[in-house]
Amino acid sequence: MFGLLYPLGYAFFRVGLHLAALFGHEKARKAVTGRRGWADRLTVAANSVAHEKPGSWIHVHCASLGEYEQAAPLLEALRNRAPERPLLLTFFSPSGKEAVPAEAADHVDYLP
Repeated sequence: MFGLLYPLGYAFFRVGLHLAALFGHEKARKAVTGRRGWADRLTVAANSVAHEKPGSWIHVHCASLGEYEQAAPLLEALRNRAPERPLLLTFFSPSGKEAVPAEAADHVDYLP
């Protein structure tokens, strides 16, 4: 029973997000359009970074800009400690994805 709650809740969330985007909610629209093509963007990023940094990605996920602001020192420490490893920074919220400079990580994107 409980194994169905998360997938069902997520399905309702996706429908609600798409409906909000359809009816003009700007943040919902950015969230929906920003997630399109994420797998292709990640593949391209991995291929382009692999020449400079062949190691596996260090993945840091921040739900929003506020979480990123708290994680920024961690990202800086990771860059200093393991400069040979590529950094992947993902966001749930468009407020975080849009506000963070591209230099914050080797690739910045949405997490689907």
